[in-house]
Amino acid sequence: MITIAIISPLPTARLLKFVLHFYPMYLNLDAAINRDPLIVSPETLVTEAIAHMIQLDSSYVLVQSQLSLVGIFTERDLLKVIVEGIGLSGLAIANVMTTELITLPATEVENVENIVKLLSRLRQHRIRHLPVVENSGRPTGIITQNSLLQVLEPATMLATNEQLLDGVNQPTAQLEATNHELEAFAYSVSHELSAPLRRIKNFIKVLSKDYHHQLDLKAQHYLQRISANSQHMWKLIDDLLELSRVSGDPMHYQQVDLSKMVAEIRLELTQTQPERSLEWVIAKGIQAYGDSRLLRIVLQNLLHNAWKYTSHHPQARIEFGVCPLSAPQTEGQEQTSDQAIAYFVRDDGAGFDMADADRLFIRFVRLHTEAEFPGNGIGLATVNRIIHRHSGKVWAKSAIEQGATFYFTLPPFTNYSL
Repeated sequence: MITIAIISPLPTARLLKFVLHFYPMYLNLDAAINRDPLIVSPETLVTEAIAHMIQLDSSYVLVQSQLSLVGIFTERDLLKVIVEGIGLSGLAIANVMTTELITLPATEVENVENIVKLLSRLRQHRIRHLPVVENSGRPTGIITQNSLLQVLEPATMLATNEQLLDGVNQPTAQLEATNHELEAFAYSVSHELSAPLRRIKNFIKVLSKDYHHQLDLKAQHYLQRISANSQHMWKLIDDLLELSRVSGDPMHYQQVDLSKMVAEIRLELTQTQPERSLEWVIAKGIQAYGDSRLLRIVLQNLLHNAWKYTSHHPQARIEFGVCPLSAPQTEGQEQTSDQAIAYFVRDDGAGFDMADADRLFIRFVRLHTEAEFPGNGIGLATVNRIIHRHSGKVWAKSAIEQGATFYFTLPPFTNYSL
């Protein structure tokens, strides 16, 4: 089933002016383009197109005829089909696709300054998908609202900035100032999205309470879907604000009992689903030195993931402990003289393909669909940011349906003065 999601709006004009004024060199429009778009022919059945969308977790299919783009079918079109009661059996995509297309010429991608025009185009036409086409009309990619927001997020812009400055001797203070400004931008975006979403939630409450008896079953179902997706957006904004806070708040170092923290988080998780059959193995007396609040967030995210990705197994196991940094599990990781151990959280759940390991800690990137496991792709990015602030490293080892182990390092106590 395709989920009709409420997508967060693009940044406000004031925030865009801020970004375009201070960070024009960071905007890499090409990075927002999916160069392998989902394409079908006009004769393709709608049911087949929907199956492709579900399989690839896509919100669209492009429709191509004789190498030219002739239409697009999105979740919005699917919603229209459902609302109008059009039968899907034997229905061709050509009969319900959107043919009034707004596209981006491939030649404009080379000029990153055209991101201003792109944003205006999306807002003006109220669209979330922008196909990229050659002069011949052949589609070569697509930009979605989500991919554009990914490019505009501070972490992506900062990474691009670091590439541009590679080999250039920039003062450390200047780079730190840039990082703080980018984090402030992330906080501003998330904060400004909270107000319109709060109003949406209030209207949902009014509809549910005062007009519930006037809605038929289909309308009530749509209202429930809107409510669920607004809750998802609210959680996403909270997580983004949390990520901004963990990046900017001052660090308060102290000795931390990680074993005790894990036991407390285990109790919290167990209380949410006491019926689950799950074995916990927690090494005793594991100490670390760092910011207690931030390290708790690290363990909460890693343990919540382990809890979530073992939920489809009738019997499961979650383990917390330490291992020598030179152990086989950490093969390929750089070893330094002042980091002798790695902390780890291990589970025997769904796991993932190690070919995707380098994407794990990128914001909004998920290796499983929402239908398989809920989430928004912020948790591991937060873990990575916190461990980085502690001058440590984080990585993972896994195999599909064979569980996953997440490792992280923290500098030894001797690096700090009490």
